[in-house]
Amino acid sequence: MPVLEKARDQYRSVPNILIVGSEGAAETALQELSFMFAGPADIRVLPGPLLPLPRANCAALILRNVESLTPEQQMELAQWLDSRPGVPVVSVNSSSVFPLVGAGTFSDRLYYRLNMIVEDAVTGVGTASWLVNSSSVNR
Repeated sequence: MPVLEKARDQYRSVPNILIVGSEGAAETALQELSFMFAGPADIRVLPGPLLPLPRANCAALILRNVESLTPEQQMELAQWLDSRPGVPVVSVNSSSVFPLVGAGTFSDRLYYRLNMIVEDAVTGVGTASWLVNSSSVNR
């Protein structure tokens, strides 16, 4: 059994996902993934305030326009992820964040924490599609 399938079956949660694509494609991907959250999602549209970050009853944190995180917000989010590893973060952006890492304006540590699974919402190719398609058989 593949590692992601084991994780999905064991924890019944979504690993961190970065959705890259148009607003419409990202919305479709978010709707397809929503059944995997066992409770309410906290949605943040950036730029904007990040604090307070979600508390115990939050099933997922959804960040739109993740490239807009300030360096301070990046540090806050990384610290929150370290203290709340069980809450998946679904990041949405219209373009790849990776060039910002290379330019030094986006934390590489945070990028790799948010980028466990990449879903290209324009082409529909990625591991998140596999999770959705595999899970829909078991629904």
